[in-house]
Amino acid sequence: MVFFSRKSRNLQQRYFIHIYSNGHTEHYYFLLKKSELGIRNVIIEPFFENSGNPTQMIKKIAKKYSSNNIRDKDKIFCVMDMDETTNEMVQEGLRLKESKFISLILSNPNFEIWFLLHFKHYTSKIMMEETFNKIQEHFPDYCKTKIEPIFSKLKENERNAIDNAKKLRKNYLKSNIDLNSREANPYTSVDIVIELLNSLQ
Repeated sequence: MVFFSRKSRNLQQRYFIHIYSNGHTEHYYFLLKKSELGIRNVIIEPFFENSGNPTQMIKKIAKKYSSNNIRDKDKIFCVMDMDETTNEMVQEGLRLKESKFISLILSNPNFEIWFLLHFKHYTSKIMMEETFNKIQEHFPDYCKTKIEPIFSKLKENERNAIDNAKKLRKNYLKSNIDLNSREANPYTSVDIVIELLNSLQ
């Protein structure tokens, strides 16, 4: 797949980015992010409902590609929550040969932790059921399938979320805690995708 920059008169070739997820919230959020930035070389793929564990999802994604047509700068992201998986499932997915060109983006316990980091730097462990209640403190009418009403506020605080996610990553690495494990709670690597998308403007 080849995409082109609208700003280049010479139609300079650019790498593509595909983002897959297994939930409604992630899917709608990234659609809004793409629309906000107005970037063309990003494809928000339909989410895989009931896609199973990371191994199963990576295999499903890999079936859509051939390693021969993936360039060095191309990015394929698999966005998943840790709330319904295990350390062993994640590690198995990471060991797959297909995962060499698929980056696993994990949120622990779930994607909502990314939203919460827009407003506060969390350090204490958070259970899945807590994230929804904490988000409602900021957005009383929050709905997983209707992200648009809160997106502008998230955008205003996006830098906070990126910085807070980086702080968590730094602290876990300093403590020798595996970022791809349930022990890294709270945590998300969504900031990696967001910073890449922002760099494409």
